[in-house]
Amino acid sequence: MSIRFPRRSGRSVLPVPCVTSERSAGLLLAAAAGLATVALLLACFPPVGIGAVAWIALAPLLAVLPRLPVRAVEWTGFLTGLAFYAASFPWFWVLFGFPSVALWGILALFFAAFCALVRTLPRGLPLWQRSLLTGCFWVALEYIRAEQWPLRFSWLSLGYSQHDQFAILPAASWIGVYGLSFLLAAASAALAGRQLRVVLGVVAGLAVLHLAQQVRPPAPTAVAPGKMGARVVLVQSESLIREDLYRLAEAETRGVSLPTLVVWPEYVEQFTETESPEAYAEIRDWADRENVMLVFGGLSGQGGDAYSSAAFVVGPDGSDRGVAMKHNPLPFFRDGLPDTSYPVFAWKAGDVELRFGAAICFDLSFERNARMLARNGAGFLVVPSHEPPDWPRLEQAQHALIAPLRAVENDIGILRASTPGPSQIVDHRGVVIASLAAGREGALAGAPPTGGTGRTLYNRIGWPLPWVCQLVTVWWIARLWLTRHAARGHTDNRDS
Repeated sequence: MSIRFPRRSGRSVLPVPCVTSERSAGLLLAAAAGLATVALLLACFPPVGIGAVAWIALAPLLAVLPRLPVRAVEWTGFLTGLAFYAASFPWFWVLFGFPSVALWGILALFFAAFCALVRTLPRGLPLWQRSLLTGCFWVALEYIRAEQWPLRFSWLSLGYSQHDQFAILPAASWIGVYGLSFLLAAASAALAGRQLRVVLGVVAGLAVLHLAQQVRPPAPTAVAPGKMGARVVLVQSESLIREDLYRLAEAETRGVSLPTLVVWPEYVEQFTETESPEAYAEIRDWADRENVMLVFGGLSGQGGDAYSSAAFVVGPDGSDRGVAMKHNPLPFFRDGLPDTSYPVFAWKAGDVELRFGAAICFDLSFERNARMLARNGAGFLVVPSHEPPDWPRLEQAQHALIAPLRAVENDIGILRASTPGPSQIVDHRGVVIASLAAGREGALAGAPPTGGTGRTLYNRIGWPLPWVCQLVTVWWIARLWLTRHAARGHTDNRDS
């Protein structure tokens, strides 16, 4: 607030207070920039899903940060993050009720920390350095949120917005989803620098991306068996009643002489084999009778709280072929104990032996699980997945964004059988070549998603990129601390 004294006249005039507009203008600018970034980020993901917008999504917020005081920067970042996550994850309220506000707030803290770090960049820093450091800050914090702390939650990481952007998606085989996040954040920082050549470059790049989508491979609703003469069937049903699963699978396997791999969702059996041996024996008898290789979700362990969610593998003769247990149980839910092994299973498909690994539901959200299975020799992944019937369709659409990125990162196909859907057949290029719409009961049949090598630059040497970004961020924070400590010491010496 400033005080303006009018000119003296012939009569006495009391001073009249006048509120300066500078502070209000700054707050309005911060609010407008935050809302613009929220709107652009929401446009990147379902239900809108325009992935190309992600290249400019952070630019409005980054452009205004240097003009704001530090405290305003932190609050602007926090409120922007809060608005984005509350609008993106309204289904938290369905799951948790009022505590979901705290979860949105916790996620928003990462936005606040990101903005605070960007605010420390000197104004005179060259644009290319500012862009690279901004990308490092974003990935360092995104990786903590997604994979390194107890409430690990990777959904709507910025790189997942590129799940259907086939002009840029192949880059994930080099740098992974977090590398894509790095590029997107760095591009927004460059655009926020408001240099004409950067603006023109980003506009031209977005135009190329848009044109590239016009030549996207078609996504048919079903795929014919491949040359090796084999077939996969993914069963999608929210009932999880065995008789329904038998019926849906048999509609695609009866009268078919081709070797068939059938995948059922997670938690088909909600008791361990020790607690319910008859149910597991019945399922094995069915696989033997139908002559199919079967993967289904059940519980492994002794029962009670000593169990793990697991994918059981049954051979065409009804024999046990092994079990893969869940590596990352879902936080806040009774989802079993974590496992650390990465078994790979063999399937005799005609004259060809195919090898696959199993990642169970939430496991696919973590890059390490798919990477380890690919390095152990899996040619494709089988993903039994489960979401309760009352979970919203938006949650299911967000969950479906992950499989294409995992496929490209490791050059392997993915079969995802979900209770509510969408169930997906994803090839090693990240193309969803077949899917069954969410909310629909049925079976999705097609060819095994082979053709990948399971070897990429990413899963060999590119995966530590987020750790590199974190080291750069720690270096920058340490540098700031040392610089300020040295300046404070110099001031103290001069005063003394």
